[in-house]
Amino acid sequence: MKRLFFALFVLLLVAIELEAATCFPWKSDGIINVCTAANKKGCSAVGSRNTCKNLTKGGPYKYGHTSRGSKCAIYSGLGCKSSSNKQNIGSTNVKFYFTAKSIKCSCV
Repeated sequence: MKRLFFALFVLLLVAIELEAATCFPWKSDGIINVCTAANKKGCSAVGSRNTCKNLTKGGPYKYGHTSRGSKCAIYSGLGCKSSSNKQNIGSTNVKFYFTAKSIKCSCV
C-alpha cells in the first residue's frame, strides 16, 4: 500500500512539473492585450501557453491588459531574458515601465 501511495505522489509531482513547463490540453492560452497607446488603443491580443512569445510585429508596446483571468509577465528583452525587468499585468490597462519586447502568460 505504501508503494501505491508513493507512486501516486511521484505522479502528482511529475504532473505539477509538466504543468509548470507547458499547459495541459484542456487548458486555454493566457492572453495579454499589448497596446501602443493608452485607453486600450492600438491593441493586439497575444496568446501564450507558459512559453515565451517575442513581440516582433507592431509596437512599440507601452500599455497592456490581460483577459479571462490570465497571469502574464512582460519583458524588456527578446526571449524573456530580462527577468529583472519583469512586470506582472492585471485586467486594467496599465502603462508598462518599459517597452515590452516579449511576454509569457500562464494557462487558464
